[in-house]
Parts: sequence; C-alpha cells; structure tokens
Amino acid sequence: MAFCRRTRLERWKKAGVSRFNHNLETSRNHFPKVCTTHAWQERLRTVETAIAAGLEACSGGIIGLGETMEDRVDLALQLKKPRVASVPLNVLMPIPGTPAERFAPLAPMEILHTIALFRFILPDRQIKIAGGRMGGLRDLHSWIFMAGASGFLLGDYLTNAAEHRPRTFKCCGPSMEAARPSASVH
Repeated sequence: MAFCRRTRLERWKKAGVSRFNHNLETSRNHFPKVCTTHAWQERLRTVETAIAAGLEACSGGIIGLGETMEDRVDLALQLKKPRVASVPLNVLMPIPGTPAERFAPLAPMEILHTIALFRFILPDRQIKIAGGRMGGLRDLHSWIFMAGASGFLLGDYLTNAAEHRPRTFKCCGPSMEAARPSASVH
C-alpha cells in the first residue's frame, strides 16, 4: 500500500489499532531504482498521516538493495522528522529467480555498522532487526545489541523458519533463552 487515507487510519484507531507499520524501504534517492509502482513521497505521506490520525508509527527499511551507505544515512535522517516510534531494519537475502537476485549479500560487519549508524542518528527510537538477520549476520547475530538494536522481530513475518531459534541468544543468559514472542503485531 503506497498511501492510506486519514479517514481509514482514524477508523482503525477507533477500532483499537494503536500502531501502524509502513516502511519507507530505502532513501528517497534510491527508491526509484527498486520500486516503479509508486513514489517514495507517498510512503512518507502515509507514515505522516498515520501519526496525524493518532497512531504510533513504525517505519524503517530494507538494506542490501544496492544502496550506498550514504543512502542509509539519508533514510535514517528521513525517519527523524515524522517521529516514528520504532524503526525496523530488514536485511535483504537475495533469492535466485527474483528481481533482487542481482544484489550481493551484505557482510555481517556492514549490517552491524548500519545498525550502529541508525542508533547514532536515531538515539531515542526503538530499532528492531527483522527479516534477514540470521542469514545476514550468521554467527554475529547476538551482536545486534552491541551495535545499538533495541530488539528483534520473531516469527515467520519476513523471516524463514530458522530465524527465530531462541538458542541464537543463549549467550544473553537464561531470561533471553526463555523469552516468548510478544503478542503485538508489527
């Protein structure tokens, strides 16, 4: 969905919805290289409209779409203004046979560097690592917290079944190992 009208968002709020997720995906400048069906500005307008309708906004993007580090800086800076509460970062895992197969997988340290960059630019926001984190970070998966992540998303949303194994965070102690996914939907 590129744009959602305020009246619809207000109806959702009245029905009990409290948070709305709508990722900007990538920087304004890089967006036309990966999406041709709508404009980046429409995505930003939807996030701003959700906030104006009284919803808490969750908006981030996906890294590994052939963007530069400057594009990632731009995306983080563009997420400052609409006052989103939570910034999910997804890591592209190129799949053969899809249009994204042309992108090279990111190195784990580059992913961690990007998380740290977002934390530096957005010190007061929740930064959640989502799809692609296990495949992209491999053995460095637990380092997301040292890089500045606030949390991560569990389950099969933008992930594969192997991406939500609790033993991945065994190094964080028994409380992390026994943690259960939240009931909230993002």
